[in-house]
Amino acid sequence: RPSKTHLGWYILRLGGALFMLEAGTHIYPVLALARVGGLDRLRPAVGAAAVFFILNLMWLKFLIIWRFARAWALADGIDVPENMHRAMCNHFSVVGFWKCWH
Repeated sequence: RPSKTHLGWYILRLGGALFMLEAGTHIYPVLALARVGGLDRLRPAVGAAAVFFILNLMWLKFLIIWRFARAWALADGIDVPENMHRAMCNHFSVVGFWKCWH
């Protein structure tokens, strides 16, 4: 059974990830730009940077969903293994990212 201290720190990490997602979507509104089709009006270098931010924000969304579900399981006394060990940018290839995540 996980300790309450471990659960508290995990919920704090979940809150930090949620804060980063909120800050990221407010500072860099690339998801809204993609939704309205504004990426095609950007220069190629800026468009590539926008797609890079979109991928990072999508990874952060999945991280929050996973951490919320894992925190719920920890609160129920079930110690589920961590699924997302490293950030998206901490991989050297798509294959490495996929193997780490799955």
